[in-house]
Amino acid sequence: MVRILIADDEEDGRQMLKGRLEKEGFRVLAAADGDQAYRMAVDSPPDIILSDVSMPGMGGVELCRMLKKNARTRSIPVMLLSGVHKDDTTQVEGMELGADDYVVKPYSPRVLMAKVRALLRRYAAPEELKDLLHEEGLTLDVLGRTASFKGRHIALTRKEFDLLLTFLRRR
Repeated sequence: MVRILIADDEEDGRQMLKGRLEKEGFRVLAAADGDQAYRMAVDSPPDIILSDVSMPGMGGVELCRMLKKNARTRSIPVMLLSGVHKDDTTQVEGMELGADDYVVKPYSPRVLMAKVRALLRRYAAPEELKDLLHEEGLTLDVLGRTASFKGRHIALTRKEFDLLLTFLRRR
């Protein structure tokens, strides 16, 4: 089951979005601020993160920056949501720091669900690649999206992992 982490300081918005996502069949985790969302993502990485931009403490843009700096969380797709920061500057900043999408509130729930599914499709590994590869000391866990060389973990971005996997599959 796909796990989605929501970060939003507004209880009503968080619960509304959580209910909608659960109705669509997703498993939803919720955080009331960016700090809590970051800890949750590091402890147990979700499949996607939806974060409000404006939150006390660590906001969504800073959360995105922190997630993309951490090897454990950098490959998680992040969608930023905002009803306050609708200007181009904040949207561009969020995207340049690694956000995969930026949605301005109010949004259509159907459009948001379509965007979530599109991100999940974009980041999903094809079914035939879900296994473990071993080659000259290199181990790729395709399902877990982890790599190691002679037992030592290698931190890779999603693109780096996908390229390495492609090179190993299609010599």
